[in-house]
Amino acid sequence: MKKPPTRSPETTTLVAHLRDAGSLREVLEAHREWVQTKGDRGTRADLAGADLLQFDLSAALLRGAVLSEACLRGACLNDADLTDAVLVAAALGGASLKNALLQGADLMRADLEGATLAGANLWKAVLSHVNARLANFTEADLSGARLHRAELRHADLQKSNLQGASLRRAVLKSANCVLADLSGADLEEADLELCDFSGAMLQNVRWGSANLTRSNLASANLRGGHDLTGSQLAASLTTRTTILPDGSKGPYRPGSGAERPRS
Repeated sequence: MKKPPTRSPETTTLVAHLRDAGSLREVLEAHREWVQTKGDRGTRADLAGADLLQFDLSAALLRGAVLSEACLRGACLNDADLTDAVLVAAALGGASLKNALLQGADLMRADLEGATLAGANLWKAVLSHVNARLANFTEADLSGARLHRAELRHADLQKSNLQGASLRRAVLKSANCVLADLSGADLEEADLELCDFSGAMLQNVRWGSANLTRSNLASANLRGGHDLTGSQLAASLTTRTTILPDGSKGPYRPGSGAERPRS
């Protein structure tokens, strides 16, 4: 049996009574002072395991806060500052994080199913092993983010920035990546079946052993792609508007060698 995290008596009392909005307000005020004084005064918010179901935390200053295993299902975190926050295994299903700041945040194993992160800044955030089925990342900044083995089935990543992101073994089956920028991303062994990459920027992507079955690459730019095979490209949909790894225009013709970038 997993041992519960050790807490101070003060923290235990706080978590038990967090349904009291006044208690939460005190925590946020102490945390704001901690952030503004760089730790000289105030107290870092430790809300690990707290029940914040459907709480309104819009525009809250939670930079560096600890929210591991907290229940934030259906919560409103629009415009909240969660930079460098710890959200490991947090429950965020159905939560709204529109335009939230999550740079460097640790969301490993978090549940983001059906959550809205449109316009959120997740630069270099850790999202490995997250469940983000049906999540909305429209126009979100995920550049440099780690999404190893992330579950992104049916997720909306339209116009998102995934430059240099690592999506090794991630599942993007039937995901919407229309007009997304994945330049320099790592998609090795990712499941991209039925993923819509139409109009996407896919230059210098690593494709080793990725499943591209019936993925839509119409108008996508694959110039300079690494470790892409002819069989992978043949299983996908390419058109005359597709730019292939060697810089030529599609559709891909088996045996043409266009799957290899020009040296």
